[in-house]
Amino acid sequence: MGPRDVIGDTPVAVLSEDLRSACLSVLQISPQACVEFAGRHTWEAAARAFIDNMAQIGAVPAETEPVDFLPAQPASLLEI
Repeated sequence: MGPRDVIGDTPVAVLSEDLRSACLSVLQISPQACVEFAGRHTWEAAARAFIDNMAQIGAVPAETEPVDFLPAQPASLLEI
């Protein structure tokens, strides 16, 4: 597996042997497209995909919901 396998045909990335060319090309990508792409790749989406895959092999019930394990507000450095 390599970078092309990860990037695929996503409209929010550029791969090139020429780093300068890639950097200049990426500046043409819509910021809104990047925000929308990132919005589909959350921890919740990753957890849902994991649970769905586990359900397909019978390891968990299909109706299992992801657990909300992240705090609503990040802890300050003083609280750590």
